[in-house]
Amino acid sequence: MESSTQKYYLVSDLHMGGDGALQHCDYTAEFIEFLKGLEKEGPNTELLIVGDTFGFWELTLVQGVEKLDYIITAHQAIFDQLRATGARIKITMMVGNHDYDLACNADFPSRLQIYNIHLDKSLLLIRPVGDKKIWIEHGQQHDEFNTFPDYGNPYALRSDTSSRSLSSVGQAGIRTSATEIGLRTFARLARRRFRTGYCRTTSTAR
Repeated sequence: MESSTQKYYLVSDLHMGGDGALQHCDYTAEFIEFLKGLEKEGPNTELLIVGDTFGFWELTLVQGVEKLDYIITAHQAIFDQLRATGARIKITMMVGNHDYDLACNADFPSRLQIYNIHLDKSLLLIRPVGDKKIWIEHGQQHDEFNTFPDYGNPYALRSDTSSRSLSSVGQAGIRTSATEIGLRTFARLARRRFRTGYCRTTSTAR
């Protein structure tokens, strides 16, 4: 009798995408081989990509859902293999701080599903392991520079420093994005930290 025990593989921070040299991916061959190996796993296996799959912050040449299309085209071999692997096991993608736009636009899930990737916009996931459970998250909510109190609002990185409601943005006639506001907020907070001689690093959300 085949065991029903779940088996999980977790990766994160692939950071695919960006302007210029940032678009280069030096782990393509290695990642594709890893994905090919997962095709041999049983149907109770799940690959979880735990945030920052994409470098939307670093990509300014295109906007909106076109960012995803642009990145897929640049890394087609990886996505073709994701589609093949996803036909054998479940692939779940979570949202990070660098690809926060995934949580804000309803068009992303269907685009990713073409490659057998299920986008789960939840900030955290719970998975069973035997009689235990594991807590899975990207970690941005624990970092003051990257937390999203108004999660899902495309015009907010931090509600106490830069959040703008959709209505106020519309009234002001401003057209901007979560990426632009996020980078401006980060720069301002970073300057404040450096002026006071203190800068904190984190290993949870970068």
